[in-house]
Amino acid sequence: MPSGQAASSLVERGRALYDDQQYEESIQTLSAALLRPTTTPADKIETYRLLAYNFVVLGRTEEGEAAVRGLFVLQPDFKLPKGESP
Repeated sequence: MPSGQAASSLVERGRALYDDQQYEESIQTLSAALLRPTTTPADKIETYRLLAYNFVVLGRTEEGEAAVRGLFVLQPDFKLPKGESP
Protein backbone atom coordinates (compact mmCIF):
# COMPACT_ATOMS: atom_id res chain seq x y z
CA MET A 1 0.00 0.00 0.00
CA PRO A 2 1.45 3.40 -0.94
CA SER A 3 2.20 5.66 2.01
CA GLY A 4 -0.56 8.13 1.03
CA GLN A 5 -3.07 5.33 1.42
CA ALA A 6 -1.48 4.45 4.77
CA ALA A 7 -2.12 7.99 6.02
CA SER A 8 -5.74 7.84 4.79
CA SER A 9 -6.14 4.50 6.56
CA LEU A 10 -4.94 6.10 9.78
CA VAL A 11 -7.52 8.87 9.41
CA GLU A 12 -10.25 6.32 8.76
CA ARG A 13 -9.13 4.29 11.78
CA GLY A 14 -9.06 7.45 13.93
CA ARG A 15 -12.61 8.26 12.80
CA ALA A 16 -13.79 4.74 13.64
CA LEU A 17 -12.19 4.94 17.09
CA TYR A 18 -13.86 8.30 17.71
CA ASP A 19 -17.22 6.84 16.65
CA ASP A 20 -16.61 3.95 19.08
CA GLN A 21 -15.89 6.48 21.88
CA GLN A 22 -12.28 5.33 22.14
CA TYR A 23 -11.05 8.89 22.32
CA GLU A 24 -7.47 8.42 23.58
CA GLU A 25 -6.81 5.75 20.95
CA SER A 26 -8.35 7.99 18.30
CA ILE A 27 -6.06 10.87 19.31
CA GLN A 28 -2.99 8.63 19.07
CA THR A 29 -4.00 7.31 15.64
CA LEU A 30 -4.87 10.73 14.26
CA SER A 31 -1.66 12.24 15.62
CA ALA A 32 0.28 9.56 13.76
CA ALA A 33 -1.54 10.52 10.55
CA LEU A 34 -0.43 14.14 10.96
CA LEU A 35 3.19 13.02 11.17
CA ARG A 36 3.05 11.29 7.80
CA PRO A 37 4.56 13.52 5.11
CA THR A 38 2.16 12.04 2.54
CA THR A 39 -1.03 12.99 4.38
CA THR A 40 -3.15 14.99 1.94
CA PRO A 41 -4.49 18.44 2.84
CA ALA A 42 -8.05 17.02 2.90
CA ASP A 43 -6.95 14.27 5.31
CA LYS A 44 -5.18 16.84 7.48
CA ILE A 45 -8.37 18.92 7.67
CA GLU A 46 -10.38 15.86 8.68
CA THR A 47 -7.68 14.87 11.16
CA TYR A 48 -7.67 18.25 12.89
CA ARG A 49 -11.49 18.26 12.97
CA LEU A 50 -11.58 14.84 14.61
CA LEU A 51 -8.79 15.75 17.02
CA ALA A 52 -10.75 18.82 18.09
CA TYR A 53 -13.84 16.68 18.69
CA ASN A 54 -11.84 14.17 20.73
CA PHE A 55 -10.31 16.88 22.89
CA VAL A 56 -13.67 18.60 23.45
CA VAL A 57 -15.24 15.33 24.58
CA LEU A 58 -12.35 14.77 26.98
CA GLY A 59 -12.52 18.34 28.33
CA ARG A 60 -9.02 19.13 27.06
CA THR A 61 -9.86 22.66 25.95
CA GLU A 62 -6.37 23.97 25.18
CA GLU A 63 -5.52 20.98 22.98
CA GLY A 64 -8.91 21.29 21.29
CA GLU A 65 -8.26 24.94 20.53
CA ALA A 66 -4.84 24.05 19.10
CA ALA A 67 -6.47 21.47 16.80
CA VAL A 68 -9.02 24.05 15.66
CA ARG A 69 -6.21 26.53 14.92
CA GLY A 70 -4.49 23.85 12.83
CA LEU A 71 -7.74 23.30 10.98
CA PHE A 72 -8.20 27.02 10.25
CA VAL A 73 -4.62 27.31 8.97
CA LEU A 74 -5.50 24.74 6.31
CA GLN A 75 -9.08 25.88 5.68
CA PRO A 76 -9.73 29.43 6.97
CA ASP A 77 -13.40 29.33 5.96
CA PHE A 78 -14.17 26.01 7.72
CA LYS A 79 -17.63 25.79 9.23
CA LEU A 80 -19.39 22.87 10.86
CA PRO A 81 -22.22 21.55 8.72
CA LYS A 82 -25.67 22.62 9.96
CA GLY A 83 -26.88 20.27 12.64
CA GLU A 84 -23.44 18.83 13.33
CA SER A 85 -22.04 19.06 16.81
CA PRO A 86 -18.94 17.46 18.25
